[in-house]
Amino acid sequence: MNTYPWKNEPNIVSKMFKEYHLLILRHFNSKHLCGYVGVPKNHVLHGKSDNWEADKGSVEQFISNLNVHGGVTYTGTLELRKSIEKELSEQDIIAMQNFWYIGFDCAHLGDYTLWHTEGTYRNIEYVKEQITDLLVQIELFKKR
Repeated sequence: MNTYPWKNEPNIVSKMFKEYHLLILRHFNSKHLCGYVGVPKNHVLHGKSDNWEADKGSVEQFISNLNVHGGVTYTGTLELRKSIEKELSEQDIIAMQNFWYIGFDCAHLGDYTLWHTEGTYRNIEYVKEQITDLLVQIELFKKR
């Protein structure tokens, strides 16, 4: 495998879709990708976190059970690092201040990162597919 398979990929991919902010960010240190679906303030999942011990059928348990690569590893707002701020549009910066993100990372056992070169590199296309699957699950929950 190429030592730096991410060399020709962007560090950030951002897209508004319906009411959601879809975002891919490359980890600044280990170079793996992280994927996020941002939900707006009026969404039932806004402000909610995952909790394996939550009551059956609760919003928190739903988030814990979302089927995405490696499971949900992040819920919350996203802090802007100066290193990525210059790569974002003004619309992206505003979105990141107003959305609640549900996300995952591609740095699990079997994933290729700068520090773990044995494994499969999860590229931009793979993360886009995972974000799409995550979004479908979130939209289905909203319709319940």
